[in-house]
Amino acid sequence: MSKGKSILNTDLSDLFGRAGKKKPVPKKELAYFCRQMSFALDAGLPAVNAVELVSDGKGRLKSVRESLLRGESLSGELAAFGQAYPPLLISMFKIGEATATLPSVTARLADYYEAQSASEDELRSALVYPAMVACVMLAVILIAVTYVLPNYSAVFAASGAELPPLTSAVMGLSGFVASYGIFIPLAAAVFIFVFRFYIKSASGKLFFSRLALKMPVINDVVIKNANLHITQALGLLLGSGCPLVAALPMAAETADNAKVASDVKKMAAMITTGQSFWKLLSKINYIDPLFVSMARLGEETGNLPQTMEKCRVYFRREAETAVKRLCKLAEPIITLVLGLLLILVMLAVILPTFALTDAI
Repeated sequence: MSKGKSILNTDLSDLFGRAGKKKPVPKKELAYFCRQMSFALDAGLPAVNAVELVSDGKGRLKSVRESLLRGESLSGELAAFGQAYPPLLISMFKIGEATATLPSVTARLADYYEAQSASEDELRSALVYPAMVACVMLAVILIAVTYVLPNYSAVFAASGAELPPLTSAVMGLSGFVASYGIFIPLAAAVFIFVFRFYIKSASGKLFFSRLALKMPVINDVVIKNANLHITQALGLLLGSGCPLVAALPMAAETADNAKVASDVKKMAAMITTGQSFWKLLSKINYIDPLFVSMARLGEETGNLPQTMEKCRVYFRREAETAVKRLCKLAEPIITLVLGLLLILVMLAVILPTFALTDAI
């Protein structure tokens, strides 16, 4: 069979090969898998045949198919791949299997992961141009410091003129780069390694998550996305019949921010004591007032799944607007900062010319 990416004619062996290595499967591939499963199940195929069809009988899905034939559950087989598949997906598959609603559950999951993948792609694409501007300007600064300024040292040494303070400072930096440049990549690699180790630790995640919620400019995007992720996951889970007390811990797993995830898990624990969901939401300062109002309306009318879905649509637009606003701000801010650095370097190059003229 062809390996082109048509709906039901696709080799997903790479996806399950990655799963076997315990690496998280990208959201785009999760969406693709769920969409194919949805179409196959809607066509009336049993889960075992749907799995065989969407995988073309290859990769690790072959062992999954054999397990399904022995009576094992698909959710249990996906859970066996470790952290490759998010808890939300596994829990939703469990709900779909228990309630015989797997076709609609996989369709909902496909919509969910497609929306998340689209948001990530949009943010990545929007930041490409500012990143290119930053790289070009940094390259100009590096060339000026590394190659242009050192040529002045011989000229000034011969003329006996004194270098301006700014030029001396930049020359000192240039000399440091020339002398110890070989160690700079090593130091950068060590720093990146230590930083990544810390940011992946529990304390590091919590620290940077709290910082992101308070940092000017980017906190608007972080807050809007926090509200979106919670409402999106709750709308998906509650709409599939999952009770709120069980849905909240799973919704916490979808949050990109460790502080948000921690707060949602605390809410889940407090709800078991009989506290109201909307009142718990109102105590969290980054939760949007609209979210609180809609949660209260949903609890009082018994339509919490529907109100969460409406919140999801609203916060989806708000998050997209916040991302676009951030990207529009990022470009001038990066240009301004690097422009100021470039001006300082250019001044360091130009000022010695006047000093030489006075000396002559």
